[in-house]
Amino acid sequence: MTKSKRNIFFISILVIFIIAGCGNPTDKKAGVKTDVKPEKSKDVVYVNVQVQLPTANINADNENNKTDSDGSTSNTATKEHENRVNSILLVLADKDDKFIACGEQVSLTALNKAKGTIGTVQKIDKAALAAYYKPDGMLDEGKDRIHIYAFCNPTNELRDLFKEHFMLKEWIHKTENITEDANGNIIRGETVWGGKDHQHGFLMSTADRASIEKNIPRKMEHWEKHTQKNTPFNFSGTNRQGPEQKEINNKGNIRVERAVARIDFKDGSRNGDQTYVLGNDEANATLKVKLTKMALVNMSRDFYYLRRVSDDGTNADALICGTEYRHGPQTNYVVDTDAAIKKGITRNIDKGYPFKDYFNFCLGNYEGGNWHIDATARSQWYTSLISKVIKNNGKDYHTWRYVTENTIPGIEMQQNGITTGIVLKGQIMATDKASRKLQDAIANAKGNPAKDPILYFYANTLYVTWEEVREKAFLTEETGTFYKAVFGNTPKNRLAIKSNGQAAVYSADKTSPDYLWQKWHEQNIDNKTLQADFRKAAKKAQFTLYQSSTDDYDAAGYYCYYFCWSRHNDNRNNNVTGPMEFAIVRNNIYKLSVTGINRLGHPRISENDPTPITPDTPDEKDSHYLTLSVEVTPWRGALTTRPD
Repeated sequence: MTKSKRNIFFISILVIFIIAGCGNPTDKKAGVKTDVKPEKSKDVVYVNVQVQLPTANINADNENNKTDSDGSTSNTATKEHENRVNSILLVLADKDDKFIACGEQVSLTALNKAKGTIGTVQKIDKAALAAYYKPDGMLDEGKDRIHIYAFCNPTNELRDLFKEHFMLKEWIHKTENITEDANGNIIRGETVWGGKDHQHGFLMSTADRASIEKNIPRKMEHWEKHTQKNTPFNFSGTNRQGPEQKEINNKGNIRVERAVARIDFKDGSRNGDQTYVLGNDEANATLKVKLTKMALVNMSRDFYYLRRVSDDGTNADALICGTEYRHGPQTNYVVDTDAAIKKGITRNIDKGYPFKDYFNFCLGNYEGGNWHIDATARSQWYTSLISKVIKNNGKDYHTWRYVTENTIPGIEMQQNGITTGIVLKGQIMATDKASRKLQDAIANAKGNPAKDPILYFYANTLYVTWEEVREKAFLTEETGTFYKAVFGNTPKNRLAIKSNGQAAVYSADKTSPDYLWQKWHEQNIDNKTLQADFRKAAKKAQFTLYQSSTDDYDAAGYYCYYFCWSRHNDNRNNNVTGPMEFAIVRNNIYKLSVTGINRLGHPRISENDPTPITPDTPDEKDSHYLTLSVEVTPWRGALTTRPD
């Protein structure tokens, strides 16, 4: 493929009539008719604007290569379909963002390849525009400074806002909804990311405050110079009104950003097979984990058409299209649509939170007053085979999927129940340094948890069968933590380990796992209640229990789960959470890679987990389980046709 084709994205130059008669002329103004017919040139005025797309040509000196407001620059690759523009909706509002009028697209100009800009000529209903002026056709001081908003590839829902006059009052605060099931079927909102195949243009909206402030003529009569499409009023340049009139300077393109974010993933394992030896001592390690699946959880259903920021993450004093400051004393928050309910919670997210009202792919299953991560919960997640995501090529990042914005006001409320996250499923494997007993147990697992041995993890050691656990514990001091975790308060002289024909003598402490194990396993192994009592006691004693399983994709074996939360504004301190540390913000690329695994993850069955994930688990808590590299980059890099 030639270099020129690598640096070209397709713009469908269409003549699309977005909204006919887009305006709300409610009163007759001096010299203005309210029964206008916008198709007649005398009833409309023409304007043009240059839109700066969220992409950059690394070989050109243009606006997109300027340093970002957060002090960073980026040339992260984007693809042609992610930059396609089919139509542009232009909205005019006053300084308080009250609706004035909106444009009806007449044409799109050809893409300026060097600068990544595209121009549009729009016609505005003259009556709607005149309604903004006083009856004498004049504007008061300062009223000629207005706001202009551009939307590329507007959705039908966004267009419909301007067809219903009663919707116009609060148009600036309107939201879009995406509803998606676990199989990736979009019930609503698929046009936000270009349809099912992502090929039809992503919704983009005005990106920064500087872009929206423009000037218009002080006198309505001056619009008469712009009633032909070849003489439009310029919202991205200089307008010379005449020798006796002051020049109107609107220099500056309107910069837009995509309304969603993107997650990329690559295999970070040493051998490129998604397999990681546990810990740092690879030469002597006995366990390794092979990552097989990745799942998205807690993706927001709703987002604002226009990004907004505030000092505390709430809508109080939020600034539309304001700059997000990710570091330093000016650090602020991007405001979410559900900020009020998140902020309204006093301290912790509890099981009664209306998760399904606000999220796709809810982390947990809330049923009968209980919240669990169980088979039903996992069936809600958007799950992918890692081998398909990376296409069996771990050298490069590959686009996994697109996601919606999700932010949390404040620091304490950054908790697992409401943060967008990625769950990784891993298969537990033994190395050749492991005991033969452990190697055989893992290799011979049939995926039947009732018959395969339970694996017990305690203090960074994995044991096969309870007999092995009690043998090791019996060798420790009676006052030691391990001994008491197994036998409770029963002294050694009242215990015996089964060996050389000697019968085992179990703990007499009825609350100990050892007592409950023999009551279940040795006396009534088919009794599920007794098994549950034993597992509960073992969990209370800080044992993690792994029971085998299998499914349509994964072979029979022992599996664990790692819960990773989308880190956005990393403060480089895994013991302290900072503002916006865990979030998804639009028009960013989140590049993820697991570079190391430190310990076994959470068991498949929550009842076997001494530290289970709960809705109010802090996002920072599980960071020691594995090392997840997260690189957050603005999504406006060099163009590419890389196929993934």
